[in-house]
Amino acid sequence: MAGSPAAEAQTSEDAGAAAPAPKPDAFYSGSVVESTETSLVVSRTVLGKKERRTFAMTADTKIEGRLRAGSRVTVRYAAGDNGDTCILIVVRSGGAAAKKK
Repeated sequence: MAGSPAAEAQTSEDAGAAAPAPKPDAFYSGSVVESTETSLVVSRTVLGKKERRTFAMTADTKIEGRLRAGSRVTVRYAAGDNGDTCILIVVRSGGAAAKKK
């Protein structure tokens, strides 16, 4: 099989894939502080300390649910050289926005 065209095609593809592997996606959960067309700010409290994180949003960002201030969300994001970029935002029920009803 070493001389077969399929084996040669595979080795030539592998040789061109010397670029570093992308970082795996990560998740962040908290409450929406602010959202615009291009960014999302999420806040959470961990062991008594408040954390606030800003994510970039692109046209490829998928949003499941209605995104508004106070909503509880889970953000799937990719960390890059230019900051964290949202891939998926899942709005969860039961947040501060849902309690106002």
